[in-house]
Amino acid sequence: MIEKYLESSIESKCQLVVLFFKTSYLPITEVAEKTGLTFLQLNHYCEELNAFFPDSLSMTIQKRMISCQFTHPFKETYLYQLYASSNVLQLLAFLIKNGSHSRPLTDFARSHFLSNSSAYRMREALIPLLRNFELKLSKNKIVGEEYRIRYLIALLYSKFGIKVYDLTQQDKNTIHSFLSHSSTHLKTSPWLSESFSFYDILLALSWKRHQFSVTIPQTRIFQQLKKLFIYDSLKKSSRDIIETYCQLNFSAGDLDYLYLIYITANNSFASLQWTPEHIRQCCQLFEENDTFRLLLKPIITLLPNLKEQKPSLVKALMFFSKSFLFNLQHFIPETNLFVSPYYKGNQKLYTSLKLIVEEWMAKLPGKRYLNHKHFHLFCHYVEQILRNIQPPLVVVFVASNFINAHLLTDSFPRYFSDKSIDFHSYYLLQDNVYQIPDLKPDLVITHSQLIPFVHHELTKGIAVAEISFDESILSIQELMYRVKEEKFQADLTKQLT
Repeated sequence: MIEKYLESSIESKCQLVVLFFKTSYLPITEVAEKTGLTFLQLNHYCEELNAFFPDSLSMTIQKRMISCQFTHPFKETYLYQLYASSNVLQLLAFLIKNGSHSRPLTDFARSHFLSNSSAYRMREALIPLLRNFELKLSKNKIVGEEYRIRYLIALLYSKFGIKVYDLTQQDKNTIHSFLSHSSTHLKTSPWLSESFSFYDILLALSWKRHQFSVTIPQTRIFQQLKKLFIYDSLKKSSRDIIETYCQLNFSAGDLDYLYLIYITANNSFASLQWTPEHIRQCCQLFEENDTFRLLLKPIITLLPNLKEQKPSLVKALMFFSKSFLFNLQHFIPETNLFVSPYYKGNQKLYTSLKLIVEEWMAKLPGKRYLNHKHFHLFCHYVEQILRNIQPPLVVVFVASNFINAHLLTDSFPRYFSDKSIDFHSYYLLQDNVYQIPDLKPDLVITHSQLIPFVHHELTKGIAVAEISFDESILSIQELMYRVKEEKFQADLTKQLT
């Protein structure tokens, strides 16, 4: 949501960095389509990126193609530097840190080479954003519930690299000790720091902003979640590590805050303590919650096949819906990055699920916001669950000699799972090929000379493909994947009609 308030030039350059980190060479027409930028804008931003990163990025346009080379392994290295140049993000940090409203806005304008009027307009433009965050401005300071301010600080840090508070080495040591104490298999690694930065800064804020009292609303679902074993584990690790290291006494509100960030932020705390029974209890807790059932029930009504995979659906819904706890969905950064703003899966499924989610959101208190990247990920989960219960593709191979029949039969188990492919091989001169229609095959593979016979005598209306042994097994894989996908999409469309 913050992206909508950023300077358009910065957001456009960030789009290009994300896009070319996935592939280094693209036609300019494709880049224009994916970013919504004109050819003139693309040329301009390429020049600006080269000037901004003279030693670590090289973007060129030649023969209607754009190529880009990076020297750093993490795209965040580039994104954070671009975001650091945003006056909007720097103003948000200023308004958070401005204790007791002591610094006038003219100080910010002067330090960022802005006119006073520009700074005031920028501040006023942020009011709708803060309102969506359920925060507000009091003179030149952001005020509101402490836990929401902390989530905003963590979002600025993890998604944009804007450091309202620095994490010192002592802070990092405390975080590591806290997680290690809880039974996790992960070791400290600089290559994992970005993956858990949102949780790390939220955790550090429990002692870095301890002077600000924090209170978490005691809703029914939150009280139920506190009955899980993990809440007591958090209390013990907090007492043994954080309170001891930082010489603090945590209140009930502080402990509830630690639990809230555990639920909503990706982290490794006590990851080895979860047993199948703990997971079952957690899923049952959600299934029995009235608000959660309002979302679960219509999805199963829409797709009755999901009853077979209800535990998987519940887990996917738990992951999706947890950001709606206390209306925090604005703050939770995406753990996945979709370059395209459009969902690339089944559009009927997307439309149907979106309608269900929007109707569910309308029943929740307050104004709710749907993070489309979170929703796209949930739709992907649902599609995958449906694929998992799709019956195996029935594939029949018809050969005119014994050796050919056995050659492909022997190869198949090495490349294809019997969960996805139900494979049958027939030797024309020995096996009863007239039984093939009883198998109701989805695909028949045979040699070119046998195709007319198979079409007219065995499998009318069934896909028949030619195979030659000088082709790689990859071509067979691609063919069966295409047939399986077409069947899945047809079955799903039929369910949704």
